[in-house]
Amino acid sequence: MKRLALVMAAATLLLTLVVAGCGEKMPAGAIATVGDQVVTQEQYDEVVKISKDQAANQTPSPQAFPSPGTQQYDYFSAQVVNMLVNQELMKQQAAKLGVTVTDKQLGDKIKAYEKQFGGAEKFQKYIEKQGMTMDFAKTLIRNNLLTQAIYEKVTAAKAVTEEDMKAYWKQHSDSFQQKTSRTVRHVLVKDKATAEKVRALLAADPSDANWKKVAKKYSTDPGTKSTGGNLGPISQGMMVAAFDKAAFSLKKNVVSLPVKTQYGWHVLEVTAITPGKTVTYDESKTQIKQMLAAQNKQTSWTKWLEKVTKEASIQYAAGFDPAKLTAPASPQPSAT
Repeated sequence: MKRLALVMAAATLLLTLVVAGCGEKMPAGAIATVGDQVVTQEQYDEVVKISKDQAANQTPSPQAFPSPGTQQYDYFSAQVVNMLVNQELMKQQAAKLGVTVTDKQLGDKIKAYEKQFGGAEKFQKYIEKQGMTMDFAKTLIRNNLLTQAIYEKVTAAKAVTEEDMKAYWKQHSDSFQQKTSRTVRHVLVKDKATAEKVRALLAADPSDANWKKVAKKYSTDPGTKSTGGNLGPISQGMMVAAFDKAAFSLKKNVVSLPVKTQYGWHVLEVTAITPGKTVTYDESKTQIKQMLAAQNKQTSWTKWLEKVTKEASIQYAAGFDPAKLTAPASPQPSAT
């Protein structure tokens, strides 16, 4: 099902920011302040309304929306507040970093969504079904693009060096090696007598057509009985011990004797053997570089977020502090 994460996706790239306090003096109509800027009750109410509409319009059946005062509602409320605060924080940081989102970038993104949904009219109907106006949807999309642009700028600095890659290879080279794998099919039954019968049928005619016929009739494995018992390629150690031993000792295209495991009795056959391969550092460099680059980006982003969040002096109105909304309830004294 196609989904456009519009309401909560504004915070997709953000950590939950809870380093803040409760302000003693909060502007009228505000639920939080980010520096000298205000997050309003009106903004909060709009997101709550949209979320209620989304729950009511869920298919195939509506979802219950949490009632105010419940723990579920407090957790939902914390998400909304975090999203709106993060949204304001990103706007302020974008101005400092000189990051902008042009109307063309916004338009191109909307066109991409329209294509995904099968046209502008269908996209418009989806937005309306979610309880949103197109203006609100555009604001969320713009905020997402802005956050992404900030992310790219903040995390662009640190490059992955040859020394970094070699150090990673030294510690993790085993994980890059390609082990021998075997493509296996099996029929699982409850008792040995049935397994012997199944083996006789398959040994007499080991064709794909007969495997499909026998698996469909006898197998108790719901995941493979309709596909001729095919488990696909497995590596040594993936399966339970008895099955693993049989699978990696059988010759190709030989129907096994019944094998007992805690799941029942198996009759299996190896249909293909793929030899293992020793992978070198040079062959792994591209993958290692991508992994380390992603790690560097996440580390840079996390450190930057912690810094700007602390500097932003975020304050919350009473009843809207996410840390308090999601705090575990205090244990109540038992009645005596």
